[in-house]
Amino acid sequence: MVYYRHYCPYCNHVTGLSLRGYGVRLGSGSQTCSSCERTFKDGTKEWPELTPQEKREFLWKDQWILASMWVIFLAIGAYKRGFSNLMFLVATAPFFAFFLLSMTIRGFQILSSKQRAK
Repeated sequence: MVYYRHYCPYCNHVTGLSLRGYGVRLGSGSQTCSSCERTFKDGTKEWPELTPQEKREFLWKDQWILASMWVIFLAIGAYKRGFSNLMFLVATAPFFAFFLLSMTIRGFQILSSKQRAK
């Protein structure tokens, strides 16, 4: 699995791991390093602070890959009528389930961000 490390700008201590990289991430905007105890800006924003474009990026940056794969499997299944309905469902269900799970997690992250912003 690919993940990104985030470092303290003062002491280079790893302050966190993220699957999101350096794109749009939700958070308070600052963080305190557990090693040197200094506070620094970490590039995160709360949901109400994001522009509409940043909100779209947060929601769909990774999900479009899963959605595209699911649509490709749907198209293949529709094209090749040789698939039984059960085989088709078994082939596409993991992509659809993972897509729904990731969108649910994003929803909880958004709710937490809105609560912190109040």
